[in-house]
Amino acid sequence: MGEHRAGLTLRQRLQSLANHMARDINVSEHRHWLTTWEKCFVGTDAVEWMLAQAVVESEAAALELGNLMLNA
Repeated sequence: MGEHRAGLTLRQRLQSLANHMARDINVSEHRHWLTTWEKCFVGTDAVEWMLAQAVVESEAAALELGNLMLNA
């Protein structure tokens, strides 16, 4: 996850990453079939952001990290 921050728990590091992502990733309303999701982003945007910011080195690592964030 990029630089290591001594003393922070995994949950705190994931929250910090989420805060950085929220500043850069477009959060808006998305529609899929008949469902509208408000205040969200699509996973591909998150993967692209993680790669561009050098948070991860591969799409597979981005997916793994994204799933970890969802389950935290």
